[in-house]
Amino acid sequence: MAWSPQQEQALRSIGQWLREADSSYYLAGFAGTGKTTLAKEIAASVSSKVIFAAFTGKAALVLRRKGCAGARTIHSL
Repeated sequence: MAWSPQQEQALRSIGQWLREADSSYYLAGFAGTGKTTLAKEIAASVSSKVIFAAFTGKAALVLRRKGCAGARTIHSL
């Protein structure tokens, strides 16, 4: 896959966060910017448990439809 410069920067930033932090990470952006694609890429690269969460039920449904198994609302977590 060819990443945009912004996506490459996000992957670097998240990679650094994964090496240094033990907390949640908030990935945000407008519709169609590749958030789900990035989230799946990152989740596939880690050995720990990953939980996909969204603010709304509709957004969680979109995540599930795009392959983010078990995506739920933040409230339900």
